[in-house]
Amino acid sequence: MQFEDLKDVPVIFSECHLQDLYNVKKVREFSGWTEQEYQLYFARDKLKGQFLVGKQQQHMVRAHTKDSKEALGLLPLTPGILVMITENIAIRHYVVNGSEGILHSVVYRVVVVDGEQEAICAYVKVAKSNLDLPGVGSQMVPIRPHTMQFPYRLWLVDEITKVKTK
Repeated sequence: MQFEDLKDVPVIFSECHLQDLYNVKKVREFSGWTEQEYQLYFARDKLKGQFLVGKQQQHMVRAHTKDSKEALGLLPLTPGILVMITENIAIRHYVVNGSEGILHSVVYRVVVVDGEQEAICAYVKVAKSNLDLPGVGSQMVPIRPHTMQFPYRLWLVDEITKVKTK
């Protein structure tokens, strides 16, 4: 058996951060193969009802999924890539956890403060689905980001001042 025979074999990771790195690598490769621009979509994190900005936002975006209950701070997406549905979205229409689909498009907004793209909705074509939403299309599933809360300490200090004593 040649290694080339294994190129489409699913890869299972025991460490979430390794899975995240692998996914980023695969999306970058796919973007190159399909001659599309590599795009990252960022989460908009809040603390006590206020959006994080600057270093705190940058820190949260890069938080490991093992620390954030599997929530990704940034998500690489390229239309045409194979994706997996990870929740039961529409059971009667066969859009369930483990279903595979093809990313059709991403609707996003650019956040004025930092210029990052925030995904609003991803449209995924799920071939085994019988979903037919008016204005969306047959087998096209709109997937919106969901909100989750988790405890996380921001160990950031904007400026550290050293005090010299005599």
